[in-house]
Amino acid sequence: MKKKQIITRLKSVELIDVCLKHPDKSNIHIQKYNFNINIEQKINNENKLIIVIIDIKIMGDDKLLELGSIKTSNIYEILNFNDFIISDTDTAEFPEKFMMDLNSISISTTRGIMFSQFSGTYLHNAILPIIEIKALQKKENK
Repeated sequence: MKKKQIITRLKSVELIDVCLKHPDKSNIHIQKYNFNINIEQKINNENKLIIVIIDIKIMGDDKLLELGSIKTSNIYEILNFNDFIISDTDTAEFPEKFMMDLNSISISTTRGIMFSQFSGTYLHNAILPIIEIKALQKKENK
C-alpha cells in the first residue's frame, strides 16, 4: 500500500488565553519551573482543518504553585483532505506520525509565543524545554 502524501499549510496561530498569577511573596525566586502540557486535536471536516490546541500551565518548584498559563490554537489546512476520508464515512484519518509532527510544531510555536508574552515579567526565564513528543502521556476522552 502506497503512503499518501499530506499537503498541508499552517493557516493560523491564535493566542486564546494568557494569564500571569504573580506569587503573593514579592521576593520569591523560582529555581526550577515545571510545565503541565495539555494537547487537544480537533478535525474540522467541513473546512478541511486540523486544529491543535496547546494549553500550558507553569508551576513553581513545588509543582503546587501555579505561576501562569498560556493557551494557543494552531490551525493547519489540509489541501488534500478528501484523500484521507475513510470510505463510506465522513471521518478523516491521518497517520499518527503526521499528527505527532503537528503536535511538535504547535508546541514549538507556543514556546515562541510564551517567550514573547512573558518577556520582562517574573516568568521571563520560564522557557519551555524541548520536549520529546512521544514522552507526553496520551489521555483518551471518554
